[in-house]
Amino acid sequence: MSTPTDRQIQYIQLERNDDVPLVRDRMSFLRGKRALIIWPERGTALTRKLDLVMIQREARRRAVQIAFVTHDSEVIKNADELGISTFETIQAAERGRWKRGWGKVAAKRYQKPSDEPEPEQLKPVASRVTNRRQRSRLRFFLERAIVLAVLLAVLGGAAYIVIPSADVTIYLDTQDIDISVSVTANTSTLEVDVENRVIPATLLPATAQTTVSIPTTGTEDLGASRAIGVVTFTNNTNSTIDIPEGTIVRATNTSAPVDFATTNDATLPGGSGQTVDVSITATQDSAGPVGNVPAGVINTIVGPLDGQVTVRNIRATINGDSQSLRTVTAADRDALLAQARAQLQNNAYSEMRRTLAPNQEIIISTIRIAPDGERSDWTKFSHNVGDVTDTLTLQMQAVVQAVAVDTLLARQIVFAALSAEKERGLVFDTDTIVYNEPGDYSVNAEGQIVFEMGGHAIAIGQFGQGQLQQQIANLPINDAIAIISSYPGVNSTREPLIAVAPEWYKDRMPIVPIRINIHAEAPQ
Repeated sequence: MSTPTDRQIQYIQLERNDDVPLVRDRMSFLRGKRALIIWPERGTALTRKLDLVMIQREARRRAVQIAFVTHDSEVIKNADELGISTFETIQAAERGRWKRGWGKVAAKRYQKPSDEPEPEQLKPVASRVTNRRQRSRLRFFLERAIVLAVLLAVLGGAAYIVIPSADVTIYLDTQDIDISVSVTANTSTLEVDVENRVIPATLLPATAQTTVSIPTTGTEDLGASRAIGVVTFTNNTNSTIDIPEGTIVRATNTSAPVDFATTNDATLPGGSGQTVDVSITATQDSAGPVGNVPAGVINTIVGPLDGQVTVRNIRATINGDSQSLRTVTAADRDALLAQARAQLQNNAYSEMRRTLAPNQEIIISTIRIAPDGERSDWTKFSHNVGDVTDTLTLQMQAVVQAVAVDTLLARQIVFAALSAEKERGLVFDTDTIVYNEPGDYSVNAEGQIVFEMGGHAIAIGQFGQGQLQQQIANLPINDAIAIISSYPGVNSTREPLIAVAPEWYKDRMPIVPIRINIHAEAPQ
């Protein structure tokens, strides 16, 4: 017994009603390898025990170890009697152990009959005693001449049959297959359903906890303070001018006018150019930081003194401010709860990955907090709505669940879909088979996970060399070309090349099939 990983496995996909010669021809390229022969999902083939015996003999001749993937009870029974391993799925064949399947090929010495007759006993039966007659010399020479002529004719005929040979170059067909299939992951099924594209799924639970914090966004207004400063009034007349308390002056070189009022009475001495300094305070409408204006922007008097007096602030005004405190809002709690839930799902995903079985993959879009996975005693806010604080903190714990699938099972469905698209006469080049990662997840009406998974492979023509030699032997060249071009797996757009030798034998293919050498070329 040996495992399939000892040597690379080559796959032979049977079609409905395939025959033994086709299978034997496919094994002609697999000397010394392992061949997994896959029965069709619908219909069957090779149900006779004699068919399996002939395949087993061909496998022995080419040192190929074989196993079957089939659900046909008759095939399973016959294979078991012949010592050939059978499996239900490709995955089981890849992981399981194969029987060598070497049966008896010759009788033992003790099985031969013991009463074998002696040669002397057979002589009276097998021989005849004849009397020689005298022949004439002429008849003797005639007989010799006839024998020589017959011998020459036989040798000539044999030469005509055996000597001619042909080198045939054929061009194999290829098919580039790229597909995408919808696979359903069902947590209530245990077996793969290739026909309906359903695979088992596992529901993974995990308990996670986290602590998150965010700045609060609510405010509690404590009022605004008004800016203060000093302005200088300048007399433009020769008369003394009284400046009453509450005189309005305005800053205009700002984004919006800012008004200030004098805080006391003042008298401007008479004479052009006389000055007096007066304290000012921003009006109620200009309370807050807007009242902090730079030097030189207060330049307008509002009222009857305009034109008689000019005004200017030498220094900037100060102390304009608005006072407020940050508080917790309902939106802050909702935002923090959403952030905590996302963090819980992320933490649970990391925990689930450590428990995954080989080839399992978590469907990211299915990660969510389980029903009844949140509890009030597992959700603790540091403050309530309306509390004064700069930061709101949440400690939270919850049960998170997600769906995981076995990607090897999904690949089995993709491989079956690739095989269904493959044309007859082509086989997959196993080095070109590529499976895409699962994606585009959704939930169907039954609550099952449906996702897209694609695959790509290149199939190359594989023809039965012995069968083709038999079909084109002793045919005219043009007929042979027509048969080859229509052969499954051969590129019909490129005419095969045929070179026949010797020169005197050039219009037909050789009579003996084994004298036809076939070379196959496949595109890179």
